[in-house]
Amino acid sequence: MMPASETIAPLAAVGQLRSQVTMHGDYDPNQPDRVEIPVSVHLSFWDILGVLSYTSGVCVAYDEMDDDDYLRRSVQFGLIGAGASTIKIQGLLAWRTYYGKTPSSDGTSPEFLRRLGTAVTRTFGVTPKGGAV
Repeated sequence: MMPASETIAPLAAVGQLRSQVTMHGDYDPNQPDRVEIPVSVHLSFWDILGVLSYTSGVCVAYDEMDDDDYLRRSVQFGLIGAGASTIKIQGLLAWRTYYGKTPSSDGTSPEFLRRLGTAVTRTFGVTPKGGAV
């Protein structure tokens, strides 16, 4: 079985050309024309937890863990800057920290990851028992 973080479906179609939008589709009059490219990525619990915990620019606070839309957008943002190998490494670091196997280099606590993991399960429907890291 191929690891979930390395499974990327082929592009189905190219979306509409839009003007004055950021990479995330938000309006900005100083941006160039952009085209939406739909991509399908299959992520495990550990992949998502790693993206939310260790991707530069993604910051989830305790009070944001109850906001499913915020978590979905944070994962989308994190995926733009991370490749499959980075996602895999972040997922492994999340797994090791979650289970207290090794301290996180940035001070992320196992308790924080378990709380965020509960939010990941609620929002995305995946669990830590869903397979190998």
